[in-house]
Amino acid sequence: MTDGRLRVATWNVHGFVGRDGRRDHVRTADALARVDADLIALQEVDARTRSLAEPHPLDRLAARLGMTAVAGPTLGRPGADYGNAVLTRLEILDVRRHDLSDPRFEPRGAVEMWLAAHGAVVRFVATHFGLRRRERLAQARRLAATLDETPRAAGSVVVAGDVNAWWPWGREACILERAVGPAVRPRTFPSRRPMLSLDRVFVRPRQAIVDWGVADDPIHREASDHLPVWVDLSVR
Repeated sequence: MTDGRLRVATWNVHGFVGRDGRRDHVRTADALARVDADLIALQEVDARTRSLAEPHPLDRLAARLGMTAVAGPTLGRPGADYGNAVLTRLEILDVRRHDLSDPRFEPRGAVEMWLAAHGAVVRFVATHFGLRRRERLAQARRLAATLDETPRAAGSVVVAGDVNAWWPWGREACILERAVGPAVRPRTFPSRRPMLSLDRVFVRPRQAIVDWGVADDPIHREASDHLPVWVDLSVR
């Protein structure tokens, strides 16, 4: 975070299991270090198979990267959970967790945060939508309603995550673009040969976007079935 700029990113880490079938938290952390983001939304953070004698995977990532971790689990029990998370270098002002679940399907949620950056306040939401179109539409509407609870003048707003929308202009994405702003939506899935724009970053105001890209070094292609997306913002 330099010169009024802030780098945000989102990555579905696939339970820390790479394309080689190996679970490796250190590889995930090293891949994230190359993205060099100040604020990261993570999906499929999985601690369900760990020994209780070991540190939580999210804590291991945070320690290796020198960041603060905020968990947003949707499955499992404390210490053996699964779901969303946020890593950040910024000062955390407030955190809220939202249940976006449809009782018929896998539980889904969002982590909402207010953070201080360069004297400004950034509202950040990390989420992971469901696999079914009707489910995603309901989740997008619920999240949009939550965002409307704060006036639009309240600083920058960023929504980042795996929205599982196969089509660039699907209704769920349009709902979020109306509520937040335009999405950065490069192809990120599958990581070996990306064809689908499942991972997106929505930003308000639009002019805050300075640059964006996909982290596609060999370590990123190997560490997960998704590639990370990063966006540089001006928040002064």
